[in-house]
Amino acid sequence: NPNLISTASVFSSWKVICTQSEEYNSREALCN
Repeated sequence: NPNLISTASVFSSWKVICTQSEEYNSREALCN
């Protein structure tokens, strides 16, 4: 997802990362 590449979009997609923790389990710490 190109949106995840952008630093600003990472924070915008923070909810998505937490929701898709199965794919971003390495970033699961961001949800805590």
